[in-house]
Amino acid sequence: MTEKLRKKVIEESEVLENGIIRMTSFFNHTVDARMMRDCGIDIASRFAGTRVTKVLTAPTSGLLLAQPLAVELDVPFIYTRGAIPATFKGKTTVDITSKSHTTSKEVTLSILKEALSPSDCVLIADDIIASGHTMTCLASLVTSCGATVAGFAALLEKSYQPGRSQIEKEHPGARIECLVKLMEGGVPLTHENVLL
Repeated sequence: MTEKLRKKVIEESEVLENGIIRMTSFFNHTVDARMMRDCGIDIASRFAGTRVTKVLTAPTSGLLLAQPLAVELDVPFIYTRGAIPATFKGKTTVDITSKSHTTSKEVTLSILKEALSPSDCVLIADDIIASGHTMTCLASLVTSCGATVAGFAALLEKSYQPGRSQIEKEHPGARIECLVKLMEGGVPLTHENVLL
């Protein structure tokens, strides 16, 4: 499965001027649903034997991994909300501000406090590990609710950016799994710089 994702990244992706990776033919716009299911199965197998009670992600692209991952782990998944919906009225929320790597805008990530309890072990899922900021913000939501972070999972990791080291700094010993590693920034994606 990871080889299929790697091949699509190499053949169908484009690195934009700002370092953003355009994957519109299989992920960021049109979604290869079978591949996403298989990615969820692959990552879930990497967390076999790890206690996971819930998966947490941020919209929008994180949902595409979190849903099949949660199905395979047989646990619920939670996605943060930006604007507080009417259904949250009268409920206690836990909120944190994060900066979107894609849009460079600040966004508020919110969950209902009741969505997590101290008995929960939460797997944080997102599409790409770049700066690590979104994942560490999601982890802060988890710990603010008294729950435990079970680990971090992503489809891609930009190994040339500080995301992994930032996560490791804030969560020493945490398990971090990604399916494909991009080794260089600002260059065409090739078999030499897109690794499993």
